[in-house]
Amino acid sequence: MAIVKTDAGQCAVWLSDAVQPVTAVWNGPCSEGLAEGLGQLSVRLEGQEVIAYSGLMAAGRFDGKGKLKQLDGLTIEGIWTTGVLTGEGAAYWPNGSRYEGEFVDGSANGTGKYFNKNGDQYVGSWKNGLKHGSGRYKFARGDVYEGTWAEDRPHGSGIYVLSNGNRYEGEMAEGRYSGFGTFRWTNGDRYVGSWRNGMFHGTGKYYKADGSVLEGRWENGDWKGKI
Repeated sequence: MAIVKTDAGQCAVWLSDAVQPVTAVWNGPCSEGLAEGLGQLSVRLEGQEVIAYSGLMAAGRFDGKGKLKQLDGLTIEGIWTTGVLTGEGAAYWPNGSRYEGEFVDGSANGTGKYFNKNGDQYVGSWKNGLKHGSGRYKFARGDVYEGTWAEDRPHGSGIYVLSNGNRYEGEMAEGRYSGFGTFRWTNGDRYVGSWRNGMFHGTGKYYKADGSVLEGRWENGDWKGKI
């Protein structure tokens, strides 16, 4: 962090080194030479506004309720503590996507909702800006996954229901069916067994709607014979 004096020269604000060298304009009160209270801050780099902040400041840092708009168009509304976004808030991207929920240290952490510009929706847990923990993702095309996540992908165990009614229930790894699981087709067929990278792999049983059963060893989706 570096301290930057505003255009009037009598008031200063703390800003990240990443936006140096800059000029700043603060429209609000000062205390002991630092921005304090409710006001508006405009930070410019080579004549272009890179940060626009409207809200509360304390000792020259964002502190309290405020609204921040960045050069890339991302707009954040929330609660800052000593310059760090922490607590309930919302982020709005210029393409129409948005996040609503908890922030810790400036990133989505805790419980939150994400609405993608394409119509996808996620409600659940976050860690360091990524989907992580338990959550439900509804795709615009109609598919729904509900279960555990790790680093933005389904991982652990869950239920994936496709828009056509087919359904998988079991273990997931890096976004794919992997481990032990059951897949049910709407025509009555059912596979119960091991998976790898979204395909039958290992031992399993395929139950057909007509009552017949194919049991044995599978490899990358192909039946290799009985055990």
